[in-house]
Amino acid sequence: MSDKLRSDSFRWQDTGWDDPLAAWSEFARNLELELLQANERLKRLEEAGDKLTPGAAAVLMWSEIEEWKEAKEAKL
Repeated sequence: MSDKLRSDSFRWQDTGWDDPLAAWSEFARNLELELLQANERLKRLEEAGDKLTPGAAAVLMWSEIEEWKEAKEAKL
């Protein structure tokens, strides 16, 4: 995971009173952390799928291999 989140450079410093921007700043930081974790998980899943593909080819699972390739290429 990244040592520096983009949202950290824009963190709103709480002024000691109930500041809504401080709450939104923390919310943005949490969303960014979740996004980084999801991207790391996706990368691990892709790597695992790539390792399984040769085994699938060995047992003639061609449609499953094509389905994996299409799913992997369909990134947003």
